[in-house]
Amino acid sequence: YIFYLLTLNIPAWVFVAGLTLWISSVTKSRTLAIVLSVIWWMACIFWLPYWQHGTFDYLASGVPNLFSGVIGHLNFPLYVLHRCAYLLVGAGLLVYSVNRMRRLPNEIRMRKAYLSGGILLVVCGVACGGLLEYTYYRNREARAGYYASFERNWKEATCRVKRHSIELEQSGKILTMQSDMTIYNPGKESLAPVVLFLNPGLQVTKLETGKENLAYRRDEQAILIDRGLGAGDSLRLHVEYSGRIDDRFCDLHLADEVYEDPFYQDRFFATGRQGAFVDEKLLVLSPACAWYPVAIPPVNPLMPASTGRDFTRFRLLVKHPLQKEIVSQGQMSVTEDSVIFLCHNTLSGISLCGANYNRHFVPVDDKFGLQLNTMNFGEQLANNFSGISQADFISSWEKSPGLKPLDGYNYEAASWYEPKASYL
Repeated sequence: YIFYLLTLNIPAWVFVAGLTLWISSVTKSRTLAIVLSVIWWMACIFWLPYWQHGTFDYLASGVPNLFSGVIGHLNFPLYVLHRCAYLLVGAGLLVYSVNRMRRLPNEIRMRKAYLSGGILLVVCGVACGGLLEYTYYRNREARAGYYASFERNWKEATCRVKRHSIELEQSGKILTMQSDMTIYNPGKESLAPVVLFLNPGLQVTKLETGKENLAYRRDEQAILIDRGLGAGDSLRLHVEYSGRIDDRFCDLHLADEVYEDPFYQDRFFATGRQGAFVDEKLLVLSPACAWYPVAIPPVNPLMPASTGRDFTRFRLLVKHPLQKEIVSQGQMSVTEDSVIFLCHNTLSGISLCGANYNRHFVPVDDKFGLQLNTMNFGEQLANNFSGISQADFISSWEKSPGLKPLDGYNYEAASWYEPKASYL
């Protein structure tokens, strides 16, 4: 609450006070100052949060400012720029207005100090707002570059990935990974060059087949390997890569206005949009961010409805996990310093989630069980079920109409996870 008082309320109060005092001192009309302030306030409620990223909304109701219990503030740098803009402009207008008050100054030079100080504060505040909008401009430019790279390098005739073994190690926000993959050409024509796609924030440090280093060229998210692949042929690749996930690569099929919409289908809470989380307390990676090399990108921005799928048999090894619980697809095995997931079935993509969850097991019957990985309500939920016998639970399970669609499926377990914030 203190954080929001200092960063949300006080900048708004200072700005309103400075704006009304400045308008009153310039126009000599308190009524006009009040009317204009009320008009801006009404606009901040009904219109400005949904326009121009909420930059002109001094209430910041259109700026993502929610706290996550796992990783803290989700939009801190841009949020601070937004609040500093209104705090500095408001303070500058207050200081400048002192110069226009009808009073006898102690020293003439103090009038100049108030004048220059007020102008300087206003300029700094406007610069913060300009830097905020420039950040959105840079993001649009980057996404346009990724879109153009897809246009240059995407072809319908492409390779497929048959097997993919991934090793991952996390150090703060940096991911260090290596992939051993088998690619093949299912078409009737040879492929040259071989094209793979990887998140542009991850830099390839080695690419080889066997002990032979392969020449390649990087074009944003595209990896163009200078090697031909004949019809029906296969090739084993070893790729090493590391860096930070570039969230701007996600959802390239969305228009800029939709991608930048902080409300994300909710007209009240500005949750923002984030495609991946990489933090010491939380790790969330989905195929949408292309955190490993793929032959078919997660979405086709040229024709989203025709996005292809590549079914691969995955193996994932997470070294020295920073989080207490690591979850992914496949059968899990734990060693002294690693967690391994082995997928016996082919998948169109693999995800990874790591957090300091509390794990609770609720037995349902011999074929189905619930595994709850939560941070808040898990203990209370587990206590609610602890006094129920398995027979009573099975009886209530069978009588529940909402769970009837599960009948006939041989599930070993179902898991619910509490991500603490929207991310897709």
